[in-house]
Amino acid sequence: MWHSDFGGLPPNGFFIALDPLLDGLVERMYQETYTSDIPAGHLSDEWAQKLGLSTEVVVSVGAFDAHMGAVGGQIEPYYLSKVMGTSTCDILVAPMDGGEERLVSGICGQADGSVIPGMLGLEAGQSAFGDVYAWFKNLLAWTLDEVVGKSLLLDDNLKQQLIEEAAARIIPELTTAAEQIPPGTTGIVALDWLNGRRTPDANQALKGAIFG
Repeated sequence: MWHSDFGGLPPNGFFIALDPLLDGLVERMYQETYTSDIPAGHLSDEWAQKLGLSTEVVVSVGAFDAHMGAVGGQIEPYYLSKVMGTSTCDILVAPMDGGEERLVSGICGQADGSVIPGMLGLEAGQSAFGDVYAWFKNLLAWTLDEVVGKSLLLDDNLKQQLIEEAAARIIPELTTAAEQIPPGTTGIVALDWLNGRRTPDANQALKGAIFG
């Protein structure tokens, strides 16, 4: 929420409009922000001993996981880095040329220095990705636990091995089968706003749907 245009965090009235209980919160929050190339300090004696490292090891300021994923992917200006995990984050950086910052409509995040110091970080994506696959696999695997897990024909060790093997193969086997279906032939439409919609126009209250 911090931005130089309004001297840091939004004024107290902004927080009150969200919820009257937030009155005075801004006075107790941070006043400055730091990019991830700034040292926060050095490794403490306790952790240096635990890790077998020197107390001269520099600890940097933290950053968003997806933003650091883009850094690890060697992101460059105007190149899109797609970071995929439990959700998806589409990251792009652009140089700050000293001109007036223009707000990009519809994306879910825009911040100076949030990915690479000195550049404007832009973020889009969807709120659910890997966690949808995990949920779907667990949903289908419920029958394995209930049927195979309670079978009187198998010993406990074999039950567990069978459940683990079948659960691991659910998504790959479904993927292989789905690849054989020509797109658009089933009449099924999926709206991927699971866990809300991140882009366009973030709204975490929206719901996903599969119909047809």
